[in-house]
Amino acid sequence: MKRIFIHLPDFDLFWKKAGLEDEELKELQEFLLENPKYGPVIKGSNGIRKIRWKKKGIGKSGGIRVFYLDIEEFSVLFLITLLEKNDKENLSKKELTILADLVTSLKELIQSKRERHEKRK
Repeated sequence: MKRIFIHLPDFDLFWKKAGLEDEELKELQEFLLENPKYGPVIKGSNGIRKIRWKKKGIGKSGGIRVFYLDIEEFSVLFLITLLEKNDKENLSKKELTILADLVTSLKELIQSKRERHEKRK
């Protein structure tokens, strides 16, 4: 299985804020590469999934929540954002609405780029 990982700015910002290291990011990416459909799809999100991920020295229950979007047909996985459990367990309804709109735009953009590329062949 192959994927291109794309990190949104929020994801990288919150990853660093949570004190997580590059090695932990590599572990997360390897896990998602093998299990891209692991997390449940969040209702009303247009396909965003949520998984619990452990922080070094802390179990999953006290770790982070990673929100991601896997677009299998284009072999792309977006790491969207994350939350530390001690800060917040879930995204707000407003945040979900914004992200659902973002997902729609991302899918449309990827599709249009793919179509333009196919026409050039």
